Amino acid sequence: MAIIFLNNEKAVNYFIKFAKYQNYICWNNHSLRKVVKDTIPNQIQDELHFSQEDLFLFKDLKRAIL
Repeated sequence: MAIIFLNNEKAVNYFIKFAKYQNYICWNNHSLRKVVKDTIPNQIQDELHFSQEDLFLFKDLKRAIL
């Protein structure tokens, strides 16, 4: 997957682009989470430690980032 989180890009724009690819691939929850966690900026990654979301499910990780 060649989708990256660009510098200063808004998370909502990233997930709109991500959703276009997500509809074409049939990856499981773990794969989707890994792609997102590998591509989000470090400052967002750092803030996830304070999230109240479970972060085990892709949808919860997405909600926490948004």
